[in-house]
Amino acid sequence: MLCRLPENVLNQITTYLGLRELVALGGVNMRLKQLIYSDEGKVWQRNDLLFPAEDNSITDTFIQNLVGDIPRSYAVHKIRLVGLPLSWAGCFRVFDHFAHSVDHIHVSATNATLADLVYHLSVFAGNLAMLQYENKIPITFREYTVCHEEHKLALSESNYLGTHSLAGLNRLLERITLDDPPFERLSKIDVSSTDASFDHENIRQIYMLTGFLAGRRPQNGKRAHQPDGDDESPYSSKHRRTTTEPLSHAAPVITAAHTSSFQQQQQQHASPGCT
Repeated sequence: MLCRLPENVLNQITTYLGLRELVALGGVNMRLKQLIYSDEGKVWQRNDLLFPAEDNSITDTFIQNLVGDIPRSYAVHKIRLVGLPLSWAGCFRVFDHFAHSVDHIHVSATNATLADLVYHLSVFAGNLAMLQYENKIPITFREYTVCHEEHKLALSESNYLGTHSLAGLNRLLERITLDDPPFERLSKIDVSSTDASFDHENIRQIYMLTGFLAGRRPQNGKRAHQPDGDDESPYSSKHRRTTTEPLSHAAPVITAAHTSSFQQQQQQHASPGCT
C-alpha cells in the first residue's frame, strides 16, 4: 500500500522517520530504495539524521554498511558523532564519505577513542604530506582505514618525515599546507570527551590535525611554539618540490580549548578512489 503513494507524499513521510527507519524503508523494494538514496539527497539534508546522539546501534559495522549507500551530494553540511560506539575506523569512514561537503563536525567520544583518533589522524596526515612532497596522488580516509598498517610502515620508514617521532611529525605539520586537503569545506569542529576527565592535549591535537586536513595555513608561516631542533625536515614547506601561495593568507590559530572551532578559506579537492 505504501509503495503506491505518490513520490511527494513519500518524501513528506520520510521527514518523520529516524535513521534506522529510513534504512529499513529503503530495503523494502527498489522504488523505495531509489527514493531514499536518490542522487538529490533530499532525505539526508536533515541535520538530526547523521547521527542520533548516544545511539548504541550505530557501530562500525552499521557505518560500513550504510554510508556507501548515501548519495555523495553536497546536501550534508553537519556531522555529529556524539556518544556513539565507534572506533577511529568508523569515524574515518564517516569522514571519507562526507569530507567533500561537511562544514561542521561534532565529535564527543571516550578518551581512548580520542587518543586513537589523534594517532591515526597523525599517521594519515603524515602520509598526505609525504605524498604531496613526492608529487603523488593523495590517499583517502577509506584507503587509509583499509591499509593503515601499510601506511604506518611507510611513514615509519621515512623516519616520520625526518622528525624521528609522531610528536616531531605533528610539529612539522604545523608548517606544511596541503594543496589538496580532504576536508574541502570544513570550517568548524567541536571536540569533547564523554569521560569525567579528559586529556586537553589530545583535544588540541585533533584541532590541529583537522585544521591541517582542511587546508589551514600556519599563521605568518610560524608554529605556536619554537622547534626543538629535531623536526627540521626536507618535507617542510621551504623544501617543497611544488610551490604554494604566500603564508600571509593565514587562518586563525586553533586553540586548545575543550570545545572550539577554526575557520579557513574553502579549498578545491578531488578525491581518488581506493585501488
